[in-house]
Amino acid sequence: MIDTEENIIKSIIPMLIVLIPLIGSFGVLVLGRFSEKIRDISSVLLSFTPLMLAVRLYPLIQQGVLEYRLDWFLDIGIIFRVDQFSYLFIVLISLIWFLATLYATNYISYEHNRTRFYFFWIVTYASTLGVFATGDLFGLFLFFEAMSITSYVLVIHEEDQDAMRAGNLFLFLGIGGGLFILFGLFILYFRVETLEIIPILGDLSASDVNIPIVALLFIIGFGIKAGMVPLHIWLPKAHPVAPTPASAILSGLMIKTGVYGMWRVFLMIMGPTNTEELEFYFNNVANWGMGLFWIGIVTMFLGALMALLQTSAKKMLAYSSVSQIGFVILSLGSAIYLGDEGIYGFAGGLFHIINHALFKACLFLIVGAIFIKTHLLDINRVRGMFKQMPYMGVSFIIAALGIAGIPLFNGYASKTMVHKALTDVYYLHPNIAMFIADKIFVLTSALTLSYFIKLFRGLFLGPLPDEWKSTDISVAPIIKVIITVFLIFIVAIGVFPNVVLETFIIPAFETFPYETEMVQEQLQGINLFTTKDLSKTLIVVLIAVAITVTGEKLNSFNYQPPKWLSIEALIYKPFISGFLSTIERLGTTFDVSVSDFYESTGAGSLQLCRKIGELDKNLTNAYDKSSKGAKNIAEKTSRLDETFDEMYDSSGGKARELCEKARNLDRKLSDGDNKLVKKFRLVSIRGTKENVNHEFEQELERAYLRSGRVSHYAKRRKKNTSFLSKLNFDPSKINIKNLNFDSFIIALMLGLLLLILVFYNQIFR
Repeated sequence: MIDTEENIIKSIIPMLIVLIPLIGSFGVLVLGRFSEKIRDISSVLLSFTPLMLAVRLYPLIQQGVLEYRLDWFLDIGIIFRVDQFSYLFIVLISLIWFLATLYATNYISYEHNRTRFYFFWIVTYASTLGVFATGDLFGLFLFFEAMSITSYVLVIHEEDQDAMRAGNLFLFLGIGGGLFILFGLFILYFRVETLEIIPILGDLSASDVNIPIVALLFIIGFGIKAGMVPLHIWLPKAHPVAPTPASAILSGLMIKTGVYGMWRVFLMIMGPTNTEELEFYFNNVANWGMGLFWIGIVTMFLGALMALLQTSAKKMLAYSSVSQIGFVILSLGSAIYLGDEGIYGFAGGLFHIINHALFKACLFLIVGAIFIKTHLLDINRVRGMFKQMPYMGVSFIIAALGIAGIPLFNGYASKTMVHKALTDVYYLHPNIAMFIADKIFVLTSALTLSYFIKLFRGLFLGPLPDEWKSTDISVAPIIKVIITVFLIFIVAIGVFPNVVLETFIIPAFETFPYETEMVQEQLQGINLFTTKDLSKTLIVVLIAVAITVTGEKLNSFNYQPPKWLSIEALIYKPFISGFLSTIERLGTTFDVSVSDFYESTGAGSLQLCRKIGELDKNLTNAYDKSSKGAKNIAEKTSRLDETFDEMYDSSGGKARELCEKARNLDRKLSDGDNKLVKKFRLVSIRGTKENVNHEFEQELERAYLRSGRVSHYAKRRKKNTSFLSKLNFDPSKINIKNLNFDSFIIALMLGLLLLILVFYNQIFR
C-alpha cells in the first residue's frame, strides 16, 4: 500500500552505498601497481562496505523511506532513495558480490590483467547498486548505462576472438536497450514533467501521453538486460567467455536490473493509487501484463529446451538463466494484469529473484572451480570429477535441487508461488490458452531438472580421464567456504520460506498499490507444503526422469539443431537483412532518380557547356591579341618615358645653372645699389658742407634717380619671383626626374577635364 504521507528520512547512506565503491575503485587501480595482495584485500573491503551499510540501514528502513537529493547534478538533479523494495535488492547484491569477490581473489590469480579486472569489477558493482539506490528514472538510466559499459570489459577479459565478438554484441544490445529507455524517459518527462519513481498514473491519464509507445519502449529496453526472449541472444554468448566470477554476477544479479526496471515502471509509476485510476489502469496498462505473461511462458520454455541441448557447462547455465528469468517475467506479467489482486505474482516473482541469484551464482562458482583446474567446459571431456572433487559434487546436487524446485530447497517455495500466480490468471480466463500455459509451466520445470541431471552426469560421473588422474585438482579452501555460504542460504530458505516472506517480501508491498490487509491475508503464515503442491512436484520429477531416460536412449541430448533453427536465423538475420536490403533499395532508387534527372538535363547542360567553352576560347584569343598590342604599347611607352627622363635630366642641370647665375646677378645688383646709396649720401653731405653749386647737385640727383629705378626694379623683380619661397619652396631643389610619362598623362587628363568644364555647353548641347 502506498502511503501518500510516508515518512521520508533524510540519510546520506544510500548515496554512500554507491559512492564508496565507485571512488575506492580508483584506489584499487593505483594499489595494483605496487602490491597485488593489498589490491585484493582492498577489493574485498570495498565489496564488503555496502553490505555493512545495508545491514545498518535495516532499522531505519522499517521507519520509512531513506532519501538524499543532489538537486544541482546536471541541472536535473538525482535522487538517492531506498525503500523496502529496493532495500531487498541492495542486500542481495552486496551479499553475493562480496562472496564473488572473495572467490575472485583465488580465481583471478590464474588470469592476466588482474588489476584491470578488479577496477572494472568494483565500478560495475557501484553502478549496479546505483540502479537500485536511485529514486528517479534519470539516475536509473545513468547507472544502467554505466553498468552496461563497465561490465563489457569484464566480458572481454580474455580478449580472444570469441570474447571480443560476444562483448561487442553485449555492448551493442546494452547501449541499444539504454536508448529505448531514454526515449521512454523523454516522453514521460515532456508530458508529466517529472522523472521521479513515484505513482503518476493520474497525470498520465490527464495528459495525451501514448501509453502503448511508452510501455513498449520500456519493455524492450529493460527486456534486453533481463535476457527476455527474443532479446536474450547476448546472454548465452557472453557468459561462457567471461571469467567465472563475472558470469556468476551477470547471471545471478545483473539481469535482475532489467526486471527491476519493468517492476518500477508498470507497478509503481503506472500503478493505480485510488479507485478513480483503476479504470484507466485496466484499459491501458493491465493488458501489457498479459503480454509479459506470455513472453515469460515462451522465455522459460525455450531457455530450458536450449539448455538441454548444450554440451558446454557455462552455456547450459546461461540458457538456464534465460529460462529462470522467464518464470520471473511470467509472475510479473500476472501481477500487472491482475492489478491489486496479483499478490501471488508480485510475491512469487520477487521471491524467485532472490532464489535464482543464490543458486545460479553458486552453480557458476562450482563450474568455475572445475575450470580453474581443467580449463575445459565441455561435459563430454570433463567427466568423473566427483572422485576428485566430492565436495563440489555434493554442492552441485544441492544447488541443482534448489533450481529444480524440489521441496526443502529454496526454489520450491518461489516456483510454487509463481504457479499460484499462473493459476490466478487461469481462473480469471479458464480457456484453452491458459490450460496450455499451465502445462508448459510443468514441462519447463521438468526440463530444468532434466538438463541439470545431464550436466551433473557430464561433470561428475563416469570414468575420470587419464590426464586428470595424476593432476592435483583439489579445490582451494576459500572456494569451499564461499560455496558453503551459498548452500546454507539455499537450504535455510527452502526449509523456512516464511521467514523470507515476512522479513523481505511482504514489507516490499508497502511501496506499491496493494492493500495491506489483503497482502497479509494471503501471504502471512502461508503453507507452501500442502499435499496439492507437493504432488505437483512429484509429477515434475516423474516427467523429468522420463525425459532423461528417453533422451539418453535416443541420444537426443546430443542433437544439434540446424543453424537456421535459432532466434538469430529466424528473426534477427532476416530482420537485419531486410532492413539493409530496404536501405539499399531506397539508396538505389534515389541514385537512379538522380541519374535520370542528370541525363534528362544533361543534353542542354552539355550544349550550354560547349557554348561557354567556345566563348571562353574566343575570349582567350582576344586576350592573347590584346595582350600583345598592350605589350607593344607598354614597351613603346617605356622607351618614351626613358627619353623624357633623359631630357629632364639634361634640361634640369642647365636650369639649375641658370638659376644659380640669376641668384648671383641679383646679389651683385643688390650690393651695387647699396654702394651707390652710401656714396650718394657722402657726396650729399659734402656738397652741403662745401656749399657746391646748384647745377652739380641737380646732376647728381638725376644720376641717383636713374640708379634708383634700376635698383627698385631689381628688388621688385626679386620680390615677385619669391612667392614660392614664402611657401618654403625651392625651385632649384625640384627633381624633374619625377615628372615621367605618368605625370604627363595626369596633366593631359586634367587639361581635358578643364576644357570640358569650360566648354560644356558647346560640347554637350
